[in-house]
Amino acid sequence: MPSGNWSFPCSPRNPAKIREELRLLAALVPSWHQRGMRWSHARGPAGGAQLEFGRQLRQMTGLSGLRSQVSGQALDLRPTPPDSRLPALPGDEDPATLRFRTQTAALSDDNLRWTARARFGTYKFFGFAATDGEGFARLTAAGEQFVTSSRPGEVLLRQLLKWQYPDNQHRGRRWPAEDFAIFPFVATARLICELEGLTRREIGLFCFTMRRTEDAAATAEAIRQFRERQRRSTGRTGKARSAQGTLVAAQARYAAEGRRVVLGSTDDYADALIRAFRYTGLFSVRGARIVVASGREAELEEIIFGPGAEAGGGGTVLRPAASAGPGAMTQGRAGPVGRPLQLVLGEAPPVRLAAPRPLFQDYQDAPAFYRYYGDPERPRLPWEDPAKLATIARALDARVAELRARETRLRTGRTALTGPSLGERLPEDYAALREVVDGLRRTRLRLERVIDAAEAGTPQRLAEALAFYRAILAREVIDPPTFLEWNTWRVFLALGGARDVVPHLALDDDLQPLNTAPGNQPDLEVDYEAFRLVVEVTLRTGADQRQAEARPVTRHILEAQRRVNDQYGAGVRPVFGLFIAPKLHQDTVTDFFVALKYRVIERQQIAAIPLTLHQLISALRPFAGISRDRALPDGRLSDSALPNGTSPDSRPWEGGGLAPQRLHGLLTSCVQAALAAETGEDWLAGIDAALLRWRVSLGAPVPAPEYAATPLPLF
Repeated sequence: MPSGNWSFPCSPRNPAKIREELRLLAALVPSWHQRGMRWSHARGPAGGAQLEFGRQLRQMTGLSGLRSQVSGQALDLRPTPPDSRLPALPGDEDPATLRFRTQTAALSDDNLRWTARARFGTYKFFGFAATDGEGFARLTAAGEQFVTSSRPGEVLLRQLLKWQYPDNQHRGRRWPAEDFAIFPFVATARLICELEGLTRREIGLFCFTMRRTEDAAATAEAIRQFRERQRRSTGRTGKARSAQGTLVAAQARYAAEGRRVVLGSTDDYADALIRAFRYTGLFSVRGARIVVASGREAELEEIIFGPGAEAGGGGTVLRPAASAGPGAMTQGRAGPVGRPLQLVLGEAPPVRLAAPRPLFQDYQDAPAFYRYYGDPERPRLPWEDPAKLATIARALDARVAELRARETRLRTGRTALTGPSLGERLPEDYAALREVVDGLRRTRLRLERVIDAAEAGTPQRLAEALAFYRAILAREVIDPPTFLEWNTWRVFLALGGARDVVPHLALDDDLQPLNTAPGNQPDLEVDYEAFRLVVEVTLRTGADQRQAEARPVTRHILEAQRRVNDQYGAGVRPVFGLFIAPKLHQDTVTDFFVALKYRVIERQQIAAIPLTLHQLISALRPFAGISRDRALPDGRLSDSALPNGTSPDSRPWEGGGLAPQRLHGLLTSCVQAALAAETGEDWLAGIDAALLRWRVSLGAPVPAPEYAATPLPLF
């Protein structure tokens, strides 16, 4: 049965992890050839490649001494070491943070084969791997370049631009050519440009059912209508019903056409798609929407509306205004388009559309398809023109000069006269010019981060960050766990008083979160003069909270203690840990209690203090001048959230930012409560008492207690 929607691979979802797993595949491919191990379902030595890959995924070993299967030259599969002084760009990830995560102690051989096939299917989807005529697995030239390139985001971008339906993996059966003729990246990117971003829900409901690239016009109109219905719906329940109605209507429509549609999975597809789009560097996020990254608008516009690359050749189409009449033809660079665009719901489409690009027609011929799809040089990107790259370099240089002047003014209070630093002559060598552009982008990101930190210490910023937790808990943002870490970083920046606030999550060029902190590092470290604070946050609330969080949290605190002791001497500067979650599971609290009171981990006292998000917000609300926990749905503060006669720019209970000694006193009280307690539950009661004394000392209103939900009586 033909499908009514296309999909996107979710195993794994992180492109950086795909890159690391391809390193492993590249390490194994030569030995499979030598041992005659084909990529097949067969059991035994001749078909053992899948089982071996599944086992090695759990170990991730062996990444050296390899040669290209395409050119025969030696491959350097070591990751490019990032400059620790500069923010990370795609490609700078630490491989140790991207290892295959085991979910259980043991898997059957069949499960390992299934895992290997699922992963290899993802690599084939992106054109990074394929099987040769003899059935051996291999990396394509694009896969090899994705592994070794210092700009893997661009390699992925080229593959996404070539991604089409119908495709070779399904030989046109699931997405037949008579129904599907779409470049999904191009169609979705157009919608992001024209509609000022898309939410994950909008992508899931509307984008995956586009069948042709030019369907973006009608889809844009449908999304506008959906947004209007959402705006008219009241409350979260009303909005959820509106979205569900759209989903049910789509399912009924496709069922009537005799098509199989899996719209229930499209939220997962959308999450993975957003991660891949952002990895290219052309996209960022604003709350719940994926948007075009700042400063990359012109580049993306040229990619999707420009003349097109080798795979295409289409041009820009200008659609006449509504007054031109319903029978007006569209005019492109190649002449009139043969049939008018089909619209729905009666609203005008985006004014500017792009002529459809021709698909690669020999998609059923696997060797021919993967020669095309696996070519890392196709299509040519706009900035690969030296003249255009020079223009980008000049614009970045001017922006960096503005940021340097602003940073100097914030740091010294003086106005610095700075200007562009590139000079009149730019490097003539294209590779050298690319290095200049990459360096300018890193410098811009570093300066923006410094400026953001310098301007963050205000009550208004703190009030906004505390209110934004509501949107995260309501899952109104893209990737709530990552935004939880990012927002907690904003909270501690706004509090002030710290020498340094170091987030370990990845940030994009717009200082928006890309990925959560890697597993071998805490989410956040805050360095105060007299002590250090290790902060861990999670949205987990069930029994898996202990399994996923308890041991890593205590290990991160212990490692921080070692670093501090090595630098300052044992016991000179204490290290505290904060574990923050919407709800605390009793098993997690018990583990932290035992580690603190009884020193069961290397005989060290590890202070992992558990707090709910409600407790954190209540404790910090006085420093933002907020007396009641009220905020508008978009995270902005309502007037009723502030004390009478005050604004978020005033601090009614504190003359400045959070004094580190005051925070030190609160943390010490929580530790003493654990030492005096008999159980984890007693400790939680002691923490509540310490927080109450803290708020009273600030002159803040006493918060209402948190009550567990109690079932209503039956009679």
